[in-house]
Amino acid sequence: MRRTLLFLCALLVGQTAFGQTMTHEETAASVPVEIIDGAKTPDLIQDVTAWRLWLLSVTAEDSSKPEVATDRRHAFLKQAGVVDDDMVIADEVLAHFKADYASMMDRYNKQVNAGQNPSLEEFRAQRDALVQATQTSLSGQLAPASAGRLKNFIVGEKSRMKVAKEAQ
Repeated sequence: MRRTLLFLCALLVGQTAFGQTMTHEETAASVPVEIIDGAKTPDLIQDVTAWRLWLLSVTAEDSSKPEVATDRRHAFLKQAGVVDDDMVIADEVLAHFKADYASMMDRYNKQVNAGQNPSLEEFRAQRDALVQATQTSLSGQLAPASAGRLKNFIVGEKSRMKVAKEAQ
């Protein structure tokens, strides 16, 4: 999981406008990147950022092994303290998040590829609203004990995250 989170953070740092990769010269010359190291200052990582990174990690699938997707997702959920009785509910909520996030990314990328200039701030607000809605849905639908353990787990995971300050 740590590798997945670090990969996602590196991906966020290495891309702008969600799909337009910058060259090394552009990155070094024009975009100073400030990294928040959760091992040192976990309180600087916003909860919505921690939830987003965790949700993206949990819903990521290896296209070469779709048959293991459910087992992988359940392993993440069990590690976070979600009990077996809550797995079906969690799967449904996570499926909605994955579909909605993919749709939102697709819309944004199509606008960029069409030469439009969509608002990054608006995209981030919509993205964060989706993450918050997913968190609220999980908290409301899972058993209280599972929901509490999940929340505590994700907050605890901040100490393992490195996030670009401007990516929050």
